[in-house]
Amino acid sequence: MRKLSSALGVVAVLVLSVGFASLNGSQRVTLRLGVATFYGVPLTVVAFGGLVVGMVIMLAASVRSDLKVRKILRARLEEESREEQSRFVDGSQQDLFQRDAPVRDPYVGDPRVRDARVSDTYVGDSRVRTAPVDAPGKETEEA
Repeated sequence: MRKLSSALGVVAVLVLSVGFASLNGSQRVTLRLGVATFYGVPLTVVAFGGLVVGMVIMLAASVRSDLKVRKILRARLEEESREEQSRFVDGSQQDLFQRDAPVRDPYVGDPRVRDARVSDTYVGDSRVRTAPVDAPGKETEEA
């Protein structure tokens, strides 16, 4: 629905612009800019030129105010972040796992694994379990 209303708005502006240009295409005006005067300028050029100049001025004004608002929001976010970090730090927390601790293989010493004649081979951080010799092509990889 929102896309439809946006499309209808654009179409309405285009229809009004084309209608204005077609009805006033033969009208000529004198354009006084202060330092120069132009005679016989088409009214549609003056109207659309004014529209374009107004859009450029609004763009420049909005960029300046947008940058100011972003600076204020960034400062507020940094302040809130510092407050949260100082408020929620729990000094009694400990790491559950040590980084350099050896990893115990759960299959070592398990009689079921020994009976199935499955061997573990490590490739990088992955364990490749190799099936018995009499079952070719039964190799799987576990992460």
